[in-house]
Amino acid sequence: MHNLISLSLALMVTAAPLPVERDVITVQAADCYSVGEMQASAQGGTLAAANDAMQNGQPVCRVIIVVPGQNGERPKRVEIIVPKG
Repeated sequence: MHNLISLSLALMVTAAPLPVERDVITVQAADCYSVGEMQASAQGGTLAAANDAMQNGQPVCRVIIVVPGQNGERPKRVEIIVPKG
């Protein structure tokens, strides 16, 4: 499913030129998704969401990961803010 979304984004960018602001947003969204996948892998969890956000006037990636619980506990939702750039 993720490969299909990535392929769709790549086709949209190459098939029709978009306004500059739109291109930047598309690239940033793909970048946050990659950051989210790396964070999920590092924490042994599953990526639930990865979005662009602003924090203190700076662009960041807001990543949400679901990490399996230990000793029969419920899974935990972990939110990570990663600076962009």
